[in-house]
Parts: sequence; C-alpha cells; structure tokens
Amino acid sequence: MSTYQNWVYTRNPFINATKGSLQKLYVIVSDHDSKLKRGNTDPEIDMLYQRFAPISEQVIALYDNWRNNEAMGRTATLKLDNLLFELSNVRIDDWDVRIRFVFDKRHDNYKTLMGDGRMIFMRGKKDIRIALVRQLAQRLGNFPQLSSLQTDVEAFATLLETTRDDQRGYLKDRRDALESLRQIRVEACKELFKNLSYLNYLYVEQPQRVTDFFKMELVRVVSTYTSNSVEEEDISENLNEEPDSFEELFDQEFEIDTSNTGGDG
Repeated sequence: MSTYQNWVYTRNPFINATKGSLQKLYVIVSDHDSKLKRGNTDPEIDMLYQRFAPISEQVIALYDNWRNNEAMGRTATLKLDNLLFELSNVRIDDWDVRIRFVFDKRHDNYKTLMGDGRMIFMRGKKDIRIALVRQLAQRLGNFPQLSSLQTDVEAFATLLETTRDDQRGYLKDRRDALESLRQIRVEACKELFKNLSYLNYLYVEQPQRVTDFFKMELVRVVSTYTSNSVEEEDISENLNEEPDSFEELFDQEFEIDTSNTGGDG
C-alpha cells in the first residue's frame, strides 16, 4: 500500500462534504448540474453535462420525493389529530346522547353499545381509539332503530382509518426516498469527483475557472487527515437523528429503528 494513500489530492472532497447532510448533497449536485448546463455550448462541458445528468436527475427526484412526503405527512398528521380531537370533544358526546335517546343508561342494550363509557374514546393510543369507533359502528348494526347513527359512526371510522393509512403511507414513502438518497450519495460524489478531475485537466492553464462549476462554500477540504470516518461540521441537519425528529411529527406511538429507515414503522 502506498505511503501516500492519504494525499489530499487523491481524496474526494464531496464524500466528506456531504456526510451527515443529504440537503447539502442536493444543493451541490443541483448547483453543479445548472452550471454545467449553462456552459454546455462548449463541447467538453456538454460532455460532462450529459454524463452527469442521469445521476443529477435521480438525486433531485429523490430529494423532492423525500421533502414532498415529509410535507404531506405533516398535513396528514394534523388532519388525524384534528379528527381525534373532534372524536373526543364532539362526536362521542353526540353519539352517546343519541343512543340514550333510544336506550336508558341502565338498559342492557346501552351497556352493549357504551358499557365502557366515553372516556376510552378520548384517551389512549390512536390506533386503539380508531378501532373503538369501528367496533361501535359494528355493534350499532345490530339495532335497526339506530341505523342512522350506525351510518354516521361507520363513516367517521372510515375517515379515521383512511387518514391513518395516508399518514403511514407518507411516512413509508419518505423513508424509502431517504434511504435511496443515502444509497446514491456516494455514486453522486464519484461523478462529481470525475467532473472535478476533468475540469482540472481542461483548465490547467486557468485553474481558477474550475471553481465556477461548484458551490465552493459547501465543498471544503479538511487540511489535516484523520480517518475516512471524519465528518465535517453539518450546516443543515443531522441525518442520523432526523428520522426520529420527523417521526415525532407523526405519532409518538410508532417505534423507529434509526439505524435503518427502510422499515414500515
């Protein structure tokens, strides 16, 4: 093995620059792609642009998918929380009154329908509360005189379940995009390094021109070598912690293995 294996000029600066921040990867890739595109009247630059375009398109698409699912997931979470608030503060009281209009609280049929009271609909895990609404709708189906109420409760149960499914779907899609982006990061950095190397060759007489093709404030070379695991200061987000913080936006009831964001949650 060469004594000079850690020579700074043989190290890919993009690998280190994007560790811990897929947002930084997106910015560097999209910026480089745009600058190549602007200069592609030069056949040499156009060659680099055409070679870089496929990986750039993948990075941008995955980044958009990640962030879009994050935004839609927040919206679905808010919608679900609002529905559960409505269940606790409006719906269950209304349903209870309508049941008691037909059956006295001491009647066995009332106990069949609401024997555990209202409180269990108001507190506890989200999935359990959603299941309670669905089960109430099923029990109401046994009482024709409450058919109108049964229709209302069943419709609300369906709305809750659909919203919950949407929320979980956005979380899974976001995780999948995030994991794909992580996997493609090194390949994107290799393509960036290829272009950097070719641009250094192309502008050997005007080396400063190479900097015109990169967002230099994000591509910093560490002056002292330590190890391949070195991570630079992260200017955007800690990727390893990020799935947990996003999960909190959804539901504290999910359990996420932060070492593998590809799970279903």
